[in-house]
Parts: sequence; C-alpha cells; structure tokens
Amino acid sequence: MDLADASYPNWVTEPGATPTDRVFGFTNLLDNLSEWADVEAVWEAAGFAGEAVNVDETSDYQNSRRLVTTVEPPSRLGSASETHGSPAVDLVTPLDEDGLPIFLPVWRYMLFPD
Repeated sequence: MDLADASYPNWVTEPGATPTDRVFGFTNLLDNLSEWADVEAVWEAAGFAGEAVNVDETSDYQNSRRLVTTVEPPSRLGSASETHGSPAVDLVTPLDEDGLPIFLPVWRYMLFPD
C-alpha cells in the first residue's frame, strides 16, 4: 500500500481524543486477514511512534507504539481469524503453563505506560 495513494478513515488520520503518544498497535505478523505492509502503513498514517518491536524477543519495548508477535494462537475456533485476534481476544490468546495470557506484560505496557 502506497501511503500517497491510500485513503484512510478519519479515525486514522485526524487527531482523536487520545493523543497518538498514548495509542498502541499490537498485531500478529502471522495474521492471514491483514497484510503486514497494510498494518504498518496505517500505523505510519496514524502517527504511531517507534519501530516495530517483536514482543516475543524482548521485554524492552523501547518506548515503541508498534508491537508485534509471531506466536501461533491455540486453535479453538477453527477460524482464519484466530491469528488476527490472538493479541487481544481472550478465546484465542496463547496462555502460559499457569493458564495466564502470555501477552499480559505487553498489555500492562500498553495500558499502564510509565
């Protein structure tokens, strides 16, 4: 997607109630519903700060507002949307051995930034 040719809805390009330095993007790079290039273009158009940080590889998110994962979700729905929803949908979010969401530290970072 070429940003110059892209047409985005107002919620992407116009200032919202929440400043962009308080907004995050979190996606699964294995998502089969949204192409990574399209997601990245929207994040750029929306003004999300920083480079994409893979949360699977570090707990230092470098103050980035662009977070990604490549963790395969558990197959619970038998749907193509499982990977798409895995960063945020309880039913398909991967769990650790104690039954806690593996993205809990990521969610805390996004919801309660320093």
